[in-house]
Amino acid sequence: MQNHTQLANLAIQHLQSQIAEMGFTPIVQFELEGCCLPAKPRELDTSHFLDFTAINQALSSLGVQGVCKAEYWEYQWEWASKMAGQSPLKTAQDLAIVKQNLPDILLQNGAKEVHIHPVFWQQKQANRPLLPAHQNDVFPGKPVHIPNAIQLSISALNVDGSNALLDNQLGAVLQNILLVRSYECCWLFAPIEAAYQRFQLKSNYDLDKELTSPSDISGGHQGSIGFFQRRDKHDQLVGGNWRKQARIEHRLGAACAAYHPQVNCAFALACLLEAIQMCKAGAPVLEPYRAELPVSLKAAKTEFAKSHWFQRALGKELKTAVLQNVDAKAD
Repeated sequence: MQNHTQLANLAIQHLQSQIAEMGFTPIVQFELEGCCLPAKPRELDTSHFLDFTAINQALSSLGVQGVCKAEYWEYQWEWASKMAGQSPLKTAQDLAIVKQNLPDILLQNGAKEVHIHPVFWQQKQANRPLLPAHQNDVFPGKPVHIPNAIQLSISALNVDGSNALLDNQLGAVLQNILLVRSYECCWLFAPIEAAYQRFQLKSNYDLDKELTSPSDISGGHQGSIGFFQRRDKHDQLVGGNWRKQARIEHRLGAACAAYHPQVNCAFALACLLEAIQMCKAGAPVLEPYRAELPVSLKAAKTEFAKSHWFQRALGKELKTAVLQNVDAKAD
């Protein structure tokens, strides 16, 4: 029997072909967030302790199309796949390579500890770490913990190369399908217990003003599954190129080793294919969805095990392999 990675690769290839036959080119992008501590004190206040030039050269030598850079929090970094015309399968495979190799590359280029985890707790204590020095007076006295995500963005091109999400309600329908399916498939993108702690960060620590991390299944342009058009998740205007950049960003993924890029890519492409088919059929109807997320990993796994949609869209064999693989890791 093929393992879940092989089955997910085949599913992605099949979905790419089906979507192409309907006149569309799917585009998937991943972003991975994590944290690390410096190996030694900074030489200059303006310098970063990580050598991003060397880091990106090392990733490029592995055939990865993407860029690693500093994120908002002082000890946080982000890797984002490039939009360079690669297939969704290549993008997912790149993320798998990055997850496996980036920690060692960071350790060789300025870091002494690397954490790819849904929530970063410095020294396992509640504190307010990691703001740059000039921002340390923001919300003084409140604990801040860093949420780390794996974000998946999806869009599609028409045969003329224009953004298909802006035509025939495709973007709205795709967003709705992702909103509906993400409850029953939450286990795919939040596959460890700490992911559910991340979902509860803002409510548990009264951090709504400081964190934009998701706490529910929500839409619009600022929700956990946001349709970015003229405005982004911070409600900022995107600018004159917004039509080209319009996409749906799925922000519920948890940064962790257990997140499987190919399985999640297949999930997103299956939703895209369903949206295209609905729009082609005409007069698509948006469905209601559950806003609350599962409260625990066990609850999420139960919902996934009951899901008929995943089995219909991606096959019983892949669903069984995914369940068996995670069960084996848990033993």
